Amino acid sequence: MAYRQIPYFLVLSCFTVLAQAQDLKLVDHLDEAAMVYGYSLVYSASFIPDTTISYKIDESASAKTTFSELTEPFGLTYNILANQVILTAVRKKQLNFSGFVEDAISGERLVGANVYIQNSTRGTQTNGYGYFSLTKLNLKDTVTIKYLGYPAKRVSARLALSGRTTIRLTPSYQLGLVEVFPIDEEMSGLPSPNRTIPLALLQTTEYTRGRPDLNAWLILQPGITSGPLGFRGLSIRGADPDQNLVLLDDATLYLPSHAAGYTSIVPGGAIKSVQLFKNAGTARYGDRVAGVLDIRMKDGSSNKRQSNIDFGLEDISLTSEGPIGKGSYFISGRRGLTDFWLQALRPTIRPQDSEIPDIDYTLFDVAGKINYPLGERERIYASFFLGKDQYVGEGRALTSEGGGINDFTNRSSRSWSNLVSSVRYNRTIGSRWFANTTVTVSQFNYDAADFFLEIRGLDQPDQTFTSSRDINGTRLRDIGLKQDAEFAWKEGLSLKIGADAIQHHFEIGTLNEDTRGSEVPLTEDGIDYPELITYDLSTYGYIDWQVNPRLDLNLGLRVSGQFGGEDENDVDQTFMAVLPRLSFEYKHSHRLQFHGNAGLSRQYIHQVSTLNPGLSRDLWVPSVNGLTPQANGYVSLGLSAATIKTQALSIEIYANQLDGLSRFANEVAGRNIRDWGQTIIRGRGHSYGAEFKYTGNISTFQFDVSYAYAVANRTFEDGFGGEAQERFKFDRRHFATFVGRYPLSENWGVGATWRIGSGLPAGLPSANPFSSPPPAVLPLTNPWTYGTPSETLRQFHSLDIGFKFTKSVKTNIYNVSFGVQNVYLRRNNLFINLREIENPDDGSPTVGLTYVNTFPFLPFLRYGITF
Repeated sequence: MAYRQIPYFLVLSCFTVLAQAQDLKLVDHLDEAAMVYGYSLVYSASFIPDTTISYKIDESASAKTTFSELTEPFGLTYNILANQVILTAVRKKQLNFSGFVEDAISGERLVGANVYIQNSTRGTQTNGYGYFSLTKLNLKDTVTIKYLGYPAKRVSARLALSGRTTIRLTPSYQLGLVEVFPIDEEMSGLPSPNRTIPLALLQTTEYTRGRPDLNAWLILQPGITSGPLGFRGLSIRGADPDQNLVLLDDATLYLPSHAAGYTSIVPGGAIKSVQLFKNAGTARYGDRVAGVLDIRMKDGSSNKRQSNIDFGLEDISLTSEGPIGKGSYFISGRRGLTDFWLQALRPTIRPQDSEIPDIDYTLFDVAGKINYPLGERERIYASFFLGKDQYVGEGRALTSEGGGINDFTNRSSRSWSNLVSSVRYNRTIGSRWFANTTVTVSQFNYDAADFFLEIRGLDQPDQTFTSSRDINGTRLRDIGLKQDAEFAWKEGLSLKIGADAIQHHFEIGTLNEDTRGSEVPLTEDGIDYPELITYDLSTYGYIDWQVNPRLDLNLGLRVSGQFGGEDENDVDQTFMAVLPRLSFEYKHSHRLQFHGNAGLSRQYIHQVSTLNPGLSRDLWVPSVNGLTPQANGYVSLGLSAATIKTQALSIEIYANQLDGLSRFANEVAGRNIRDWGQTIIRGRGHSYGAEFKYTGNISTFQFDVSYAYAVANRTFEDGFGGEAQERFKFDRRHFATFVGRYPLSENWGVGATWRIGSGLPAGLPSANPFSSPPPAVLPLTNPWTYGTPSETLRQFHSLDIGFKFTKSVKTNIYNVSFGVQNVYLRRNNLFINLREIENPDDGSPTVGLTYVNTFPFLPFLRYGITF
């Protein structure tokens, strides 16, 4: 009897165990359910996930409920036919998600915003028009959008079902503090975002400049060198400033600075975004051989009208923006006040009697932009910019010799202006294509004039004259047409293609004249501007390819050439080049990433300069008359590491090999367009270095610490069939910075910047043979002949401290900034000049060397109101 009950007991025990929740493979749970409800299971093993789950079958529930619970979470569906349960895989609906990212308050589109799929390594950044495109998303995917200064926003991929999407981010106003997290764990799978400079970072220069200024931010970055306070422009990794490509709404700015580099020519309040490359950039950019600054001007608010008045010791500016129909406008104007202060501080006695140089300097710029939608998928932008600088300095020395009065007068002037405009039309085509057409016009004028007049026996009838004048000028007008297109090809792969054509219209003038016995008027009359036209044609293509979750590649190719122009034998000069570009980023982990760049670049125009420091004499010329195009082969490797969540270290090493360099062999540029080619010597150069940057937060204190070691040399023809090596004029071997910002309260903040660097190389001047003694020293211009750099200026260092106050009252925002640059009165060298010194023995004048220095200190005070 007992033996007959044992099988029944075992079966009951088995069902009791099965009735408990068990961790089994999904397919085993499905087989068990089919057995419980009396069905046979029909399926293909290829689409059932190999997943272990915990599940308890409730026999009181219907078969439909049980099978639904076991299939729907795993992308499966079922049908019950007769006594069979047939399993099939659900076909997931995949979406292409594209659109624009905008500021919710102003309606401006945000450039460089990060757009990525939550819990994945897939993502992208908005382009120069705020557009993004992601392919093959699932309905259940969540997309996150982040931009510095804006809280992150998450949206469902289902928005793509409604067509093109506009995502609006609301800015987070933090008056004393800018939120910066160097490496975001959620964004670790994205391409490195450090090429786009968020405006919140530019605004940190308000602490030590009183206003956002691009140049002030750039000179604090490792690998970017200049003279003190940005003097003489920006050298990126050992290249000349003219070898940088600076674009404003796709139009070229040839001299992108006011005040010889101290101030950016584009006001900070007019900038929407800046993209920075310390090399030639992606294949889209050309044709320059150094760095790239792609500046986009503000579009203007499409939601409300507002204006800003800002004035300080240096300048006064006005901006206004607001809606215009369905679009928006932006306009700004700035006028320097330097000439006002020079006039107020000028001695009441005549400068020529006091032997103090008579200096005038003024600047102004005006910018405007209109953007207007032509439909849901089309938009047109029109922008213009005009900036101009004018410097005039005159020194006069009156001496007594042999009973007569001798007059030595030296007058120099420099002026430069940039006028650029562009019209851009772009549209989206479907959910994968974005196309843009741009027409640009750039007009650059540069004039340099140096006059010297010696009158011996000024008070006598038989007075004698010695005169000289040296005048150089360039009128350069570009007309360009560009066509760009972006295509989201497939998951993890996008294609960008384009072509551009530029007509360069050169007018190059030189006049060098020395006379004895007669006076040459101190004017620029008589200079001739011969014309020359060349054409630059280029096409490019590159892909952004996410090879796997760890590795991203950018592979590109640019084909460019110069056509037209004539050499001394009236033969057209044609040059072509194939320029590959490569960059990669490898994500070892969310805390450690490696990146690198390599490529070739080409430049078909030259800025040929004299050796004079200060405001030198320059000409822009094409690659004709024996000048070959400039070329650069570059490579860099680096890493970024997060030490803790809010602090990060970046290290990068680089090397550049430059060729096709040029400069004037002496201080005379030649009398016409045929002659200047014969007075130019040619050369090559190389640079290498290492850059370190540590940045982050300690509580509410923000800091940036950087150090750069750099070597840059040049080799030029020596005029005797050989070559001579020399240090590059921006060869600053060591340079370190510390930048700190701390919020004192909700409205008050304090910031400081300290910089220290090795002295720059400098050449020595020799006296003008017609001038004995020399005239009074001019601060920024030099009529003397200079040799190649053979001396080293003093070590440079400076401390700037400033305060910022911001307060909102109803709809108005009030800003006050004040502080001092060069707090401890360091006299940093600019260059070496000549001056007259008196012999202590007999009182006779002799010629001696002197250093031209920066101001001992520069106070700043600014007040602004936005209403």
